[in-house]
Amino acid sequence: MTRVILVLAVLILGSTGGEIAITYGMKATGEPARLRPRALLQFLGRALRNGWFWAGVPLMALSFYALLVLLSWEPISLVIPASALSYVVGTLGAKYILRERIFPRTGPYSATLNRPPGIRVGSEFSGSRLTTGSYIGLFLK
Repeated sequence: MTRVILVLAVLILGSTGGEIAITYGMKATGEPARLRPRALLQFLGRALRNGWFWAGVPLMALSFYALLVLLSWEPISLVIPASALSYVVGTLGAKYILRERIFPRTGPYSATLNRPPGIRVGSEFSGSRLTTGSYIGLFLK
């Protein structure tokens, strides 16, 4: 159990650290001047010369390999929900490291959970397949 917790921590910290480093690097790089091939290539060149970008890539790779190791040890029903802690750590990292303003109604489920009354999320099965609306509906019942 200790090794699972340790590798899970590597997964969460590697993923979050990589995302924060890449985000920091891309914000420092700026945006392309125009959406033309030459401007996009110049933008890509600036991004590839940014050290924060290259610091984030191996961290993201490390978190991917940690995910593979966890999936070889534990069932997916444990690994995926546990790895969702990276969203919480990422939000805290965005607030305290990147100094981003975090709004209380933003996040991966804000469009679903903060919908106006009367908006129906479907819960039907489409033939033998579960539709996206029915998948969301199962969690909201």
